[in-house]
Amino acid sequence: MKLYVRHLISRLLSDFAVKIGILGGISYALSVGVPTFVDPLTEPTRSRVYGVPSNYPLGSWILGLSVPVSLGICWINSRNLKASSKALLTSLACALAAILSLPNFSPFPNSGVWAPALSYSILLGLLALVHGYAPRSTSILKLDINLQAKIEGIKLEFELWFNTFVLLVTIIVIIASVTVFREFESAQVSFGGDLRAALWLSYGFEVAAAYGGVLLIALAWVMLNKLSDISEGLRRV
Repeated sequence: MKLYVRHLISRLLSDFAVKIGILGGISYALSVGVPTFVDPLTEPTRSRVYGVPSNYPLGSWILGLSVPVSLGICWINSRNLKASSKALLTSLACALAAILSLPNFSPFPNSGVWAPALSYSILLGLLALVHGYAPRSTSILKLDINLQAKIEGIKLEFELWFNTFVLLVTIIVIIASVTVFREFESAQVSFGGDLRAALWLSYGFEVAAAYGGVLLIALAWVMLNKLSDISEGLRRV
């Protein structure tokens, strides 16, 4: 029995659908959780700047929606669908949940909710798209063409993925730099020089940005796996 449970847990943890489902649930939870817990800490400055208090009706109960979001994304990515369809539905699942939550947050629409939710939704969609993409190197090997043409075709695909990977790493470095050096300054400007409120707001920004970095790293990892698959095709020529 223990061996079966261990095997089941190992299989679930190795399943991409489960992993992206967990990431999707966390994405939604952070999108609504950071404003829920951070905004009240910036009172009364926030009320003076925006004209509304940070008293959100659903409170922490809104985090419960992360469970159906997670299960929905897991179900979508476990289905036999095209990679593009999985990507679109995965993005929509997270984005729509955040949109439905917006009436709970003021002022409407609260950028602290929809901005990270939109970013996370796009990254989750890209994760699903890249994971579901089948490298063309496999089909190129089966073509009835000369050896040099096969090699050039696979090399072209490898270079495309490699250049995209380098671009992604560059974006990660830029986002990390902006997060470290500019967030507190931006928060201080938003709250008219109130250092205490700016500090809490910058913490919220940093948490949201850090998780975005986690999704970018996950995307980079999936892309590395694709590069490895394409390299294997080149070795088989």
